[in-house]
Amino acid sequence: MAGKLKSMLDNLDHFVDMLALSSTVDVKDWDVLLVQRALEWGSYFQQVYRRFKDNDSIRNVIEEHLAAKNEELCVNFKNYKDITFRDLAKGKAIFLHDASSQQCS
Repeated sequence: MAGKLKSMLDNLDHFVDMLALSSTVDVKDWDVLLVQRALEWGSYFQQVYRRFKDNDSIRNVIEEHLAAKNEELCVNFKNYKDITFRDLAKGKAIFLHDASSQQCS
């Protein structure tokens, strides 16, 4: 399980990076395939949320990982909005910059 969890966390990093990039002017350069991939990642992490929302140990690992990733991205992206474990439940809708996301401080 440890190897699979590491892979999922690596994928989570890529997903959150895509979310950060989606709020920049660079998003205008995304092609259809990249947008489709971003939406697929959203669906995947919606499934991750459903699978682990009641598993405290794995949910806590994901939450801690997201907190560290959010700190990193807040430094590099102006107006970056923190992503929480609960946000993963929204999957694809996250790319619509859901107003319930919290902006980093």
